[in-house]
Amino acid sequence: MKSKKIPHWLRETLSVVGAMSVLLIAYNLVVATHADWTLVPIQIVVALVAVGAWRFLSERSQKRQRMVAQKQAEAAKRQAEVRRQAERQAASQAKVRRQRNQDQQRHHLK
Repeated sequence: MKSKKIPHWLRETLSVVGAMSVLLIAYNLVVATHADWTLVPIQIVVALVAVGAWRFLSERSQKRQRMVAQKQAEAAKRQAEVRRQAERQAASQAKVRRQRNQDQQRHHLK
């Protein structure tokens, strides 16, 4: 339940940097001949800052894009409603005009 309180970008950052840290330590243990273990914590902190900043800014940008898309959808709905009302009004005016013209034609025929 506590993971729900942690922001999504931070959870992703921790999981990515955790995996990167495991790979870095495994590389230093298996492949590197002269590993400098004093750099490992610095590399992990730098990775946390870099990945965290990127994820935070990316998520904020995505939220902005969703808000803009939502506003555009709402504006499109309003415009469609205005168009429908205008069409209904035009149809009712056309009906009134037709009725008036028919009345005038009947009056002239008499």
